[in-house]
Amino acid sequence: MRNVSPADAGNGILHPNTEIGDDGMTTRTYTAVLQFEDGTYIAECLEIGTAAHGHDVQEALQNLTRSTEAYLRKNAPPPPSTPLVTTFEVQLDP
Repeated sequence: MRNVSPADAGNGILHPNTEIGDDGMTTRTYTAVLQFEDGTYIAECLEIGTAAHGHDVQEALQNLTRSTEAYLRKNAPPPPSTPLVTTFEVQLDP
């Protein structure tokens, strides 16, 4: 696989975090956030907005991959972005 150089990504040729395999297939890396709710894992792709669920983390990520691939087959990928993931505090009355 060939990594995309910053120059390629900066020129809008390819999305950053992109690799091109020997077979010509493009692989992109996206960010997933997982939460555990009501006995199931919910996975969301921050850059695309797709979501999926599964009984465990692996299944949730596999399903997220499938749903994101299906979405990208029908829709153009969004412009390159890197989400900023952080924490914040909330004060609650006693």
